[in-house]
Amino acid sequence: MRDAEINFVFLRYVHITTTNSSIMQRISIVLYCSIAALILLLASCRRHRETDIVVRTGIVERQGMTTYQYGTHILVTANDRMVLKSKLDLDKAIGKKVTITAVGTHSMVENGPPLYTVIAIQ
Repeated sequence: MRDAEINFVFLRYVHITTTNSSIMQRISIVLYCSIAALILLLASCRRHRETDIVVRTGIVERQGMTTYQYGTHILVTANDRMVLKSKLDLDKAIGKKVTITAVGTHSMVENGPPLYTVIAIQ
C-alpha cells in the first residue's frame, strides 16, 4: 500500500471510531437521564402512599360541590370535618352517627382538607 492509501484507511478508521464513540456517549446520556427520571418518579410516588389509619366518630354527610373536587362524603366530628371516599356504600350512613375506620391517602390539593379512604363503618 502506498502512503496515501494508508493515510486514507487510517483516517477512515479514526472517523468510524469517533462517530461510534459519539453515538455511544449520546446513548449513555439518554440512559442516565431516563434512570434519573425513573428514580425521581418512584421517589415521588412513595410520598403518596396510604400510611395513617384513623378511627373517628361523627355524622356522615353527602359532600356536594367543592373547590377541591375530591371525595364523595364528609364525616363531621366534634373537632373537624373529614373528606371521605370509599368502595363501601356511604349513602346508607348519611345523617347517622357512625364510627369509621379510614386510611389517610394524602392526595389533596393545596389548602384542601385531607382525603380518607373508608375501610369499615360501624
